[in-house]
Amino acid sequence: MSNNVLIDYDALGWYEKNNNLINKDYQNIYRVGNLTTLPQESTDEEICLYCIKNNCDLLTGDKRAYSKILTNLEIKNVRISRYSWDELGNKQVYLIKLNRIQSKFIELKHEECTRLIYETCYNIKSIINEAGVLLENNKKVNEKYLFEHPYVAAGLYTYAVEEYGKLKLLESSEKRGETIKLNYVDFTDHKAKFRIAFDNLPDDCKILHKGNFGDNFSSNFDIDSLADFESRMRIFYSDIDENKKIRELPEVDAESLQNAFNKFSEIVLKEIEKNPKDSV
Repeated sequence: MSNNVLIDYDALGWYEKNNNLINKDYQNIYRVGNLTTLPQESTDEEICLYCIKNNCDLLTGDKRAYSKILTNLEIKNVRISRYSWDELGNKQVYLIKLNRIQSKFIELKHEECTRLIYETCYNIKSIINEAGVLLENNKKVNEKYLFEHPYVAAGLYTYAVEEYGKLKLLESSEKRGETIKLNYVDFTDHKAKFRIAFDNLPDDCKILHKGNFGDNFSSNFDIDSLADFESRMRIFYSDIDENKKIRELPEVDAESLQNAFNKFSEIVLKEIEKNPKDSV
């Protein structure tokens, strides 16, 4: 939620009588007509640009203002809601929130990309080590129960796979002189990182329970569900769904997980050794 709001000129009379209401919702309040950059005669386009530049919501009595706002290519969508009633003007006051289109790429310095690669490699090695300990412990402590239900190890394994996708994304980022062009949208998207990982891993790394290959990453563990953060987090806790039913844990068997884990470790640890801290 933005801490800034712009009051349109047609809502200033309402604002003077309701500023206490607005002060509860916003820290910084700006008014059209009281700003040198937004005089009384400012157009909807100028008001829109101000809101974009200053990360402002808009309070206005003009419900058609959104149509002008949506012509700006930086705006993905707007959300309009009834905020209050203007008794003096006998009209509705609308709150318009702007959702900007996120830039797909960002530029990083070489040393920043190197640090990310190093930390990602460290994360993968740490997760592999911990998941390996859990799998081995399952065999020793209670083979009957724990080894048939290696959910925690499976959960850690999914995180390692996602981190591997992040590593491949970083390694493939375009080098531009002194900077690296990184696809930030994919970098922050769980599904995108899984797809990148799967494109670089053999099928053996994707099979977590017995059956035909199509069964192994379907249902709760298909590419989309596996990449869904909440779905993967269900491995770590019990839960009740929106229909008031207990959520089933994703299907995993220890033998298949162990085989996938071993193959993944073999491939990835070799790659990681090729990534010293000063590389890029």
